[in-house]
Amino acid sequence: MLTKTNKTNTNNHPADSFIFPSEVEHFPNSLEYAPCGCWEAACFRNIGVDDELKTLILYTDTDERLYIVHLLGHSILSENKAKHLLSSFRLAPEKDLFSAGLEKGIINPFNLAMLNLEHSFVLIDVLIFSKIKVYTNDGTHYGSIRFPPSLLEKLYPRYIISDLSQVIYFGVGFDSAIEFRPSGGDSQMYNNNYKPVTKRKYTCCLYNSINPVNYNTIIRHRIQVNRKSKKIREGFNAKACAVQVSVGSPNYEIEKLKVLLLWCAKRYDEIIICVNDLLQRHDVSQESPDLRTEAAQRAGRYWLIRNLNVILNICGDNKRIGIVHWKRWLWDQSFATIRHQVQACIDESECLRVSIIKDVQEYISRQYSIQALDRSETAIFNHSMEYIIEELTVFEMQKCFTNMINVHAGGQLECLRVLEEIEHIGLNLRDRLALYLTYRRKKLKASI
Repeated sequence: MLTKTNKTNTNNHPADSFIFPSEVEHFPNSLEYAPCGCWEAACFRNIGVDDELKTLILYTDTDERLYIVHLLGHSILSENKAKHLLSSFRLAPEKDLFSAGLEKGIINPFNLAMLNLEHSFVLIDVLIFSKIKVYTNDGTHYGSIRFPPSLLEKLYPRYIISDLSQVIYFGVGFDSAIEFRPSGGDSQMYNNNYKPVTKRKYTCCLYNSINPVNYNTIIRHRIQVNRKSKKIREGFNAKACAVQVSVGSPNYEIEKLKVLLLWCAKRYDEIIICVNDLLQRHDVSQESPDLRTEAAQRAGRYWLIRNLNVILNICGDNKRIGIVHWKRWLWDQSFATIRHQVQACIDESECLRVSIIKDVQEYISRQYSIQALDRSETAIFNHSMEYIIEELTVFEMQKCFTNMINVHAGGQLECLRVLEEIEHIGLNLRDRLALYLTYRRKKLKASI
């Protein structure tokens, strides 16, 4: 249920019952009368409806958990895209809104953040991050505010950033406002009709499963820190961590994921789960870019279905949890600019360029069989190069947005190690905080 916390005060003006962050621009009493819906509000503010922030408050029929959903004004919540998170849902009744001091037309992220959201989840559509700033009400029917979308990631104790919306133009539905056709890549998803060409020894069909993982698994592994980035070795630290999940890797599945999250929960107050699913579209198991993108997104959704209960059980209510899909960074306004900066640094630094080629060659030798290389060695090299460069771009963006320790259950890229040693490279990646972990088998006591 919607309940208040002790954050509110007794001010008479609804917009004065909380303090806006410094990033919020406030336009008091900018509307002549109360708008009815996002379309009318956007017209009154003289903006496009795709710049208006829409907020939904939902209940699920299964667990009665409260969900807050943020979308752009020209889109609706797609039941097909959200079904892995919301099996069945309904809008919160007006009486519940009223009991929390809310009503239709004055709901915004900042008065919602004041509610008791310990057992709730906030779902944020990735399309929001394609905007430099979004607009909404200031807690009244007549005032307006605007703020950068990245502020939403700082407001809530639990949030998931995923592809949730279906764009509506004059009653006609589209899958996205901008046609998303990334270049290159494949995912790690396989089905019964496709024979994988990788040299991996684990069973790939396991990661097609959409069944939730049993939380009560036996722990057979322990964590060992294999390598620390230069800044951590120099004594820098943080109270938050970002677990960089490579979708398709066994290091982030079932019991190993449980061990990894338990290790993080003991050391950090905030845990961000970075589901790096769309990055896997740069594999070349399929020819069509659309199929590669679809398969990669499906892999990310399936991963979250399997492991969400494990994440919630381990992190608990006293940890701030965020789950962020790779598309959040691809849609960000700064992606193209930072991608250009990374490419410029690679072109200028020969040692960085050589290290990336080394990483690509190692990735190819580990990932693909001889038959796949014979089929299209040049295509595989180009896609693998794009894979590494895009990964560096997103890591650079993450370093710009927040300063937290990145946790990898695997080895460090050679290019990241080289970046730490290059002076005046012009990238924040040089100061990136990262831990590279490995798993060790525990000795289990034999039962008598």
